[in-house]
Amino acid sequence: MDPKLKELSEKSTIEVETSKRRFYWHADGYKFNNVNLARWYEKENNTWVEFVDNQLDLIRRNLSTQTFDPNKDYNVEFCRHLKKTFPKVCLLFSGGYNAANIFYYFVENNISIDEVVINIGLDIEPEITDEVLLNCNPLLEKYAHLVKKTTILQYTYEQIRNHWKGDWSLFDKPWGRMPPRCQNISIGYGMKTDPEATYIKGVDNPTLVSYKDKWYAVCLDSMTGGTYEIPNLTLFWLDGNNIMSHIKDARIYREWLIENKKIKDGLQFFYMKDMLKGKHKTHGYREIANPDAKLKKDVKRTIRKHRMIDKEKFTEMAYYCNALAKVQEILPPTDQDGPGEPADIGTTGTGKVRHVTTLQGAGKFAWFIDIDSLKVYTQQELIPHGF
Repeated sequence: MDPKLKELSEKSTIEVETSKRRFYWHADGYKFNNVNLARWYEKENNTWVEFVDNQLDLIRRNLSTQTFDPNKDYNVEFCRHLKKTFPKVCLLFSGGYNAANIFYYFVENNISIDEVVINIGLDIEPEITDEVLLNCNPLLEKYAHLVKKTTILQYTYEQIRNHWKGDWSLFDKPWGRMPPRCQNISIGYGMKTDPEATYIKGVDNPTLVSYKDKWYAVCLDSMTGGTYEIPNLTLFWLDGNNIMSHIKDARIYREWLIENKKIKDGLQFFYMKDMLKGKHKTHGYREIANPDAKLKKDVKRTIRKHRMIDKEKFTEMAYYCNALAKVQEILPPTDQDGPGEPADIGTTGTGKVRHVTTLQGAGKFAWFIDIDSLKVYTQQELIPHGF
């Protein structure tokens, strides 16, 4: 084995086991906390690296022992569970629909939040800062008595330089998705987190697979999001103790797909992106504080892609590009992979799986849940040879 690969694999295994990380990649006794490192090991050793959810047994147990109730508010019950389980409950708060509704689940049921963490972007991204604060501040002001602490996070250029300095920076630390943005080094690298706390993130809308006349909710490695580096992260709707809420949302989403004639024959992936605009109606979601201030994702991506160059932050960009070059050296792009991001996997109605990032390759599944029978399968159990 390549000496550097062995060194990083051993280091990663220690971190995964010490931090009791929920999601990781695994092969031959090694546990990987970095998607690029996992891909490299898989390529170098010509072996299968699986994506693991250490809550798999909990999910199976809860789905087999609980009775699904479509009228039950699982989310409020889960908020109470978190408060009983952890000495400190923190919310990563963007002001967007998912984060705002998690906030409401707490405060409208008189459940306090110990800390709200708000990432407002860089000082050269005032549009993003305004969008975030215009949607966060009204709620924080109204429910100030239920929020014990508010932390405003803005990365420094020193943090960005230190993060990308070193060609191995996209292999030698926890990293869950590719490709990153130069300036968005992720919250866990921008602030000191409390190991006794849990940090809630709400990006885990159901991704559905229609396969051989069955419907599955799935957990992909790209769904770990941009805060994978925080080991004590709670993905609100993917957590094993709130999995019934995920199933509830998945069934509602399937109904929406049927009603809107999105279903075709054969294998299809569906990501809830196309339904989000009406989600406050279909899922009982509350409107955000200032919807007119909400930027479209492609607008924010453009800002984040170009602003560092426009403002001549060349040292940071040089370190960043060197790190990306190392990834491409070890994991070169393939002809069958197209440009894009893991979040684009399964665009509605394509009829095929889109693994669309040249830097990461095909996504791995931790599990598939049949949303009717509630049976749970790993990738090797359901599709050992692929779709």
